[in-house]
Amino acid sequence: MNTVIAIFINLIWFAVALLALGLVVRLVCACYSPEIRRRIKARPVVHAVWIVFALVFTCFYIVSLRSSIRPPPGTAQIATTRTQLANFREALRLYAADCNVYPTEKQGLQALLTDPGVSGWHGPYMKGHLPTDSWGKTIRYSLSNDHVRITAAGRDKLYDTRDDIEEKW
Repeated sequence: MNTVIAIFINLIWFAVALLALGLVVRLVCACYSPEIRRRIKARPVVHAVWIVFALVFTCFYIVSLRSSIRPPPGTAQIATTRTQLANFREALRLYAADCNVYPTEKQGLQALLTDPGVSGWHGPYMKGHLPTDSWGKTIRYSLSNDHVRITAAGRDKLYDTRDDIEEKW
């Protein structure tokens, strides 16, 4: 339903923008055509009002298009964090394939970088250091009954809130 309303509103804005464009073309033609110039001189206030109306609606149309095209704030940060979590997931799967278990919560994600003393460890499974999420918070790791959960705090930088980004399997 919202999509239908948005399309309808954009069609109205488009029609008004076409009207404004027509008025601008008429003004340009007025510079060259004595007939149009004579009509404008006969009713200058009406033409001035139409010109202001056209310019205001053209500006509103451009602003409404710009705001409907722009993605919501934080979209890139969320996408980056989801990619980081997918990388952690793959690294943890490689670790589990080599060691036959996931790291304990005490070992945490650090077990992907340094040998925790588990047999079969052939890491490091990630390069460098443990990355933080897009907002600078550490990634949280939990393991219960062989179910893994990795969580990023999200935009508000607090864990266990609605905007947390997580992977579980």
